[in-house]
Amino acid sequence: MNFAPYYDSVEVEPISAPSVIAGGNEKIEAAKVISITTSLVYKHSNIKLGDIIFFRPHGFFELPEYEGKRRYVVKIAPEYILGILRA
Repeated sequence: MNFAPYYDSVEVEPISAPSVIAGGNEKIEAAKVISITTSLVYKHSNIKLGDIIFFRPHGFFELPEYEGKRRYVVKIAPEYILGILRA
């Protein structure tokens, strides 16, 4: 499968179960970036292949499982992506 995220999104592979952040009322997800859009929006982003991103659970769409792996599409926007751990 050769999937390419559209416009302002990245494709990620989850690396952990959702975690509850301080305060206990919001969960976050962590995932490794495996594919990135080629649009102008991305060119102004600092997310790179292999980075680990932390994002809110309502900020992604789950793709159908492929080769036994879960994958998400996450929008590149500050209201969804909380932080980046560099590769």
